[in-house]
Amino acid sequence: MSENEFIYNTESITKVGSEPGSGPKIELYELVNEHNEALNRRTTEFNFEADDAVTVASRLIETAKKYNLYNLSANQCGLNYRLFVAGSGNEYIAFFNPTILSYDGGDVIMPEVDANIPALQLKVKRSKIINIKYTDYNGEEKSAVFSGLTSRLLQQSYDRINGVSFCSKVSSFVLDRALKSQNKKIKKYVRAVMSQHKIN
Repeated sequence: MSENEFIYNTESITKVGSEPGSGPKIELYELVNEHNEALNRRTTEFNFEADDAVTVASRLIETAKKYNLYNLSANQCGLNYRLFVAGSGNEYIAFFNPTILSYDGGDVIMPEVDANIPALQLKVKRSKIINIKYTDYNGEEKSAVFSGLTSRLLQQSYDRINGVSFCSKVSSFVLDRALKSQNKKIKKYVRAVMSQHKIN
């Protein structure tokens, strides 16, 4: 499986949301804010007997698509599942109960953002290549090697379901500077919105 190959692995809902009237509307999840406790603790193994894997994955994927996200972890929506999805367009993989088996290829530093922390961007060091084991929505165990941007996205999501924020990946000095920049961006956005409302 190449780094750019994503499979939308919930066959019964591959066309949902792609065209108006193409299927039943899926209820979306909502993103929690950055202070939610769900983000700070390790998530629990997904129980395929107790929960409907297809429904949960479908809702998480459609939520990612709504917010234009390439990756989304269950606990970013307040759910206590070891699950994240990754992909783009109508092609996603749902990773249930994942484990990263190895990190290879050296490290690369690149900017990252987090859907639960608005306007914050940090340069984070991550491995180029990972080998990941996971369970698909049918309960079948699989493993695959990913590299490049896909590897980075999966590592970020894996951190998330382990209760690890990307804020912990940088020094306190770097984080403080980034938070100040974040605050300026938010204030600028608020002023722009207020100005627009005054004009209208």
